[in-house]
Amino acid sequence: MVTTDFPMMRGLDAWRPSADFPLTRFFDSVFEDVRPLWAIGAAMQTPPVNLWEEGDNVMLECELPGVKAGEVDIEVSGDQLRLSVSRAEPKTDERKGRWLRRERAVGQFTRTIKLPYELDAEKVEAKLHNGVLTLTMPKAPHHRPHRVKLLK
Repeated sequence: MVTTDFPMMRGLDAWRPSADFPLTRFFDSVFEDVRPLWAIGAAMQTPPVNLWEEGDNVMLECELPGVKAGEVDIEVSGDQLRLSVSRAEPKTDERKGRWLRRERAVGQFTRTIKLPYELDAEKVEAKLHNGVLTLTMPKAPHHRPHRVKLLK
């Protein structure tokens, strides 16, 4: 970077350490090891969700890989959906091996989603197939459009 505005700065370049610089390698390795921990925490708190409206229903898909139906708790109240999952920790025998990398989240999480409509809680349907939870949640009757007949 050469500048004419400040004569004392002529000939100075910004210092950019190369990838081979020991301190650069050190910091890169530190953050490489820490990044998966952040990802695990985020994944357990907020599993990916798709939410859309389809006619008189609100639809939800949520990725829950490795979760069994008995580990999922779904509660609907008014316009609130509460999804709780308890993923069991796999058992390992230390004599047979040790962890080299551990990124799959275990434990419990709860996620509450406020929906744009009140739901008919008695008619909500839930399916868990290939690690994807699908909810079909009918809108409450007073949120559905009603056709008005014209009197003669």
